[in-house]
Amino acid sequence: MDFAKGVGLHGQLFKIGVHLDVFVGTSLIDFYTAMGDLNTTKKVFEELPVNDEVTWYVMLSSYVNKFNDMEKAQDLFEKIPCKDLVIWHTIILGYVKAGDLELAKEYFDRAPVKDLLMYNTILGCLAKNGEVECVLRLFHEMPCRDLVSWNTVIGGLVHDGRINEAMRFFHQMKKVNLLPDDVTLASLLFGCAQAGALDTGKWLHSYIDRRCAELNAVIGTALVLISYA
Repeated sequence: MDFAKGVGLHGQLFKIGVHLDVFVGTSLIDFYTAMGDLNTTKKVFEELPVNDEVTWYVMLSSYVNKFNDMEKAQDLFEKIPCKDLVIWHTIILGYVKAGDLELAKEYFDRAPVKDLLMYNTILGCLAKNGEVECVLRLFHEMPCRDLVSWNTVIGGLVHDGRINEAMRFFHQMKKVNLLPDDVTLASLLFGCAQAGALDTGKWLHSYIDRRCAELNAVIGTALVLISYA
């Protein structure tokens, strides 16, 4: 729907008095957000007599994902009476997206319940910022881990030039019956090339051959780097 038609429909809804319905209001917030009209989005939200969890989320998501206004997002977040995991995810991801690691960590620490996605989000943010010791500490605190968690730690160690530690995590990962993927192997191979760890790189090459892994372009490039290092 284009902007003019949407505004026209809004006017009709206003005339028949259903614009204050929470479902209709949420749809209007979504529409004006998509159109990039922050003022009308905010006006529709504020005029609603009742907000449910979906309305709160849509408005928070608008500030975070469309308008990139974390100040307004923070103010709205603090007003939300019942914050579920989706709401916590949204504010944390907003600060990660804005590059504000400190506030992302602050809200992560405040969250009463944390799931794997939330842990992995902060883990990745810490790794990206080179805070490897914090990555390791958080990784060991996690109640459960998936391939993303392991790859983040391995990638962080590789980036920090700690290929031997990265390889230890690689072997630990296999011990918990989690198979490495292309990301794992490419990261380790690049780490070996950078560190000049030819023996380890050759062992990884052999590991890939034994497992009959399908080589993608990234792993293929990493193997070339090892061969000519």
